[in-house]
Amino acid sequence: MQDIDTRYGAFRIPTAEDDLIGRFLAHYGEWAWDEVSFVASIVPENARILDIGACFGTFGLGISLLRKISHVCFVDANPAVIPFLTHNVTSNARISHTIRENLIGRAGIKVAAAHSDPGNIGATSFTPDASVQISQPTVPAIKELSDLWQEEGPFDLIKIDAEGMELSILDSHARLLSQGQVTLWLECNEDAQSLALCERLLSWDLKVFYFAFPSHNPDNFRHAATPIFPLAYEAGLLAAPRRQPVLDEKLRAHHCILRAISSVADLREALWETPRWGMPEWEGRDVPAIAARAGHSMRGEDFETFLTPGWQNGELIRDRLTALEHSTREALHEAHEQNTAQQQALDDLSARCQNLTDSLVHEQAAHAAAQAHNQKLLDTLAHRALALTAAEAQIQRLERELAATTANMLDPIAEAGKYLESTIRDDLRDKELQIDQMQSLVDYHSEQAIALQSAHQQLQNRIRDIEISTIWRATSPVRQIAERHPAIQKAARTGRRVAASIRNRYFKN
Repeated sequence: MQDIDTRYGAFRIPTAEDDLIGRFLAHYGEWAWDEVSFVASIVPENARILDIGACFGTFGLGISLLRKISHVCFVDANPAVIPFLTHNVTSNARISHTIRENLIGRAGIKVAAAHSDPGNIGATSFTPDASVQISQPTVPAIKELSDLWQEEGPFDLIKIDAEGMELSILDSHARLLSQGQVTLWLECNEDAQSLALCERLLSWDLKVFYFAFPSHNPDNFRHAATPIFPLAYEAGLLAAPRRQPVLDEKLRAHHCILRAISSVADLREALWETPRWGMPEWEGRDVPAIAARAGHSMRGEDFETFLTPGWQNGELIRDRLTALEHSTREALHEAHEQNTAQQQALDDLSARCQNLTDSLVHEQAAHAAAQAHNQKLLDTLAHRALALTAAEAQIQRLERELAATTANMLDPIAEAGKYLESTIRDDLRDKELQIDQMQSLVDYHSEQAIALQSAHQQLQNRIRDIEISTIWRATSPVRQIAERHPAIQKAARTGRRVAASIRNRYFKN
């Protein structure tokens, strides 16, 4: 923010580069002074004024400089300007005044949070618009004009600059305003809202006037000669004035426009004939000079190349635009045909892609089913492999147990063989001794020889009984198993050698 000296006194404004009205105040030291001068000319003495959309307070303060005013109520709904408005009014007003932060309108109307152009705080609007950026997230409450009238009125003049909400404000106290007892000064822009506003005022049978004024006042407070916007005009509608409005000598010198409006068509024509912008070189020229420069601009000509060698009149921009539109339409038609052909090719390609996609989906489903089947088989094989592994482990365990059992069985057999061998050896030793004794006494002991032969025969029978015994046959499977186990084979061979040695040695006959 910055503090500057203005026509109204010491003013506080946003940084001039960041705001349009602040830029005007810094450059000219005033804002819309021709507007204030015109409205002040029809305001009665000691009037009470309601300034809706007061912004920085220039309108109400300006009126108070030109007329004896009894009271001004400054109203604005934009919280961003309230600090500036409060400072400017309280510092400079020499009249009775109030400052209100209110959004005025008809109850129930749809409103949005505050939004505006980034460089124009005075253009803050609360009308719904999805294309703009919200500057204040909170949607304010609406106060009807009739309620504000009860709290602050009555008023002789109501100025409304509400960025699209003017009609809603009028409707919120239409019963009183339609009687024509209050003068209205309303912003009028180049949009359909202005036509609707005019229609409403005429429907109340009010007298309506159109006033337009240039944004550059050549008699501005700072005497700045350079216009910010050359030939740019602002405008408003004056309804139910207490006295007939006229343009004084100064306003005529500033080329202000005043027209009585009796129909919406009159306003539409007035807006059409009001300049809203111009070239810098047009500023200060008379009408023929401006028309000449405008004609050159419409043909795309400039003074630097005017009448130089090879120069020729240019073609009107309108004709060039017509030719350009024609060629553009042809190009668009050709592009449309190409687009149609490409779209057809794209549709065909999409159909092929869809067919391929369907085939791929089918194949993926079949592949998934095959994978599921294969997985089931793998699970079955894995289960069987686990069962087989368990069976092999069980067989190995049984073989180990059988080998241990066989070894346990052969150990007693080996011990029995050793015992039998020892017993037979002892018996044979005794028999040999007896035979030796009997040989010497053979002639004398024949009966004893017969007994010995009988004993010999009994021993042979005993050996044969052993060979054909159940134990011997029972050990046959053991001998087969022993063939796979070296320890068992060794024990068996030892047993057979012992038996064979006994048989061969003692029972040859």
